[in-house]
Amino acid sequence: MFARGLEGVVVTKTTISDVDGSKGTLLYRGYDAGELARTATFEKVAFLLLMGKMPTMAEKNQFSTQLKNNRSLPTHVKTLMQALPKELDIMEVLRTCISSIDANAQWPPTKEEATRLIALFPTIISTWIQFVGGNEPLEPKPELDHVANYLYMLTGIKPKSTHVAALNAYLILTMEHGMNASTFAGRVVASTESDLPSAVCAAIGAMKGPLHGGAPTGVLNLLEEIQTNTTSAEDFLRAKLSRGEKLMGFGHRVYKTTDPRAIAYVTF
Repeated sequence: MFARGLEGVVVTKTTISDVDGSKGTLLYRGYDAGELARTATFEKVAFLLLMGKMPTMAEKNQFSTQLKNNRSLPTHVKTLMQALPKELDIMEVLRTCISSIDANAQWPPTKEEATRLIALFPTIISTWIQFVGGNEPLEPKPELDHVANYLYMLTGIKPKSTHVAALNAYLILTMEHGMNASTFAGRVVASTESDLPSAVCAAIGAMKGPLHGGAPTGVLNLLEEIQTNTTSAEDFLRAKLSRGEKLMGFGHRVYKTTDPRAIAYVTF
């Protein structure tokens, strides 16, 4: 007797989030994730998940400052990135860079360590994109918040408020999703009293798989197929269905009624 994919197996208790596939709900610390995506900032929700409560204005500002103070990449990480093959995908780059961040990371990990990694992820991604494009990476702008600065470092242009709001909503909606594969992988490593970067690298490795975090890539590939196909989009999709092929982006393994994150996007 075994449970494929650990389906139905309870491995821990948590108050961080609640995913109810039968009801189509997603809660962060008791708050509706869709509502948070529409009304809150990245900093506020990240604080909520890390600290277990909504921040006061002073706490939110302090947390935002901590993120800003930890955005810059260590020199050795930039040097490492320049030596990496340019055909690596971003998940492979993240995995490699995060493993090199803290040579002296200790157990138990701290929330300050977690905050530093949160701050560094956008810088790693934007720096890699600039390197691959043959450009010099941009330095973070301390006057911009986490999401706006991320967009700026990707494009070199001060982002429009609509773009910031859209990315802010996306990042909040994907911030937490229960005991999924990457969370489970990270927790297994952390449970051995290994350091936080190692646990995060394990999570990235699981997230990289096409059956987990790689699924959105399938959506992009499908859109490209539709764009380059000579038939209409409807005929193309119906033909795929008739062949028993999946339409990436439709349906979810957990949500059996509706995906609450999709509803949040529609009403955003």
